[in-house]
Amino acid sequence: MKSRNFLLAAAISLTAVLSAAEIGPISMQPNPAQNQVTISWQSTAQYKIEIYSVLGQLVYQQKQLANNTTIETQNLPNGIYLVRISDSETQVVKRLKINH
Repeated sequence: MKSRNFLLAAAISLTAVLSAAEIGPISMQPNPAQNQVTISWQSTAQYKIEIYSVLGQLVYQQKQLANNTTIETQNLPNGIYLVRISDSETQVVKRLKINH
């Protein structure tokens, strides 16, 4: 189980390096987040946002977003999360810290 989660995180990180330029600059504020985080990017395309725990568990998912969205984080435990922003061809992963 540990190696599978590590491979998931490594694959997400590699894809983020390769595809970040296609979406453009991504802002995730505030980070660390307490009760909410706002994610925005310059592209006009619509993306899906997924948040994963460091164990690889999907803890949040939202589809068909415009280029700005606010996510409530008060129900997520304190910790480090991976936020994946993607469409069918592109994906970027950012690190999010939640600290209530």
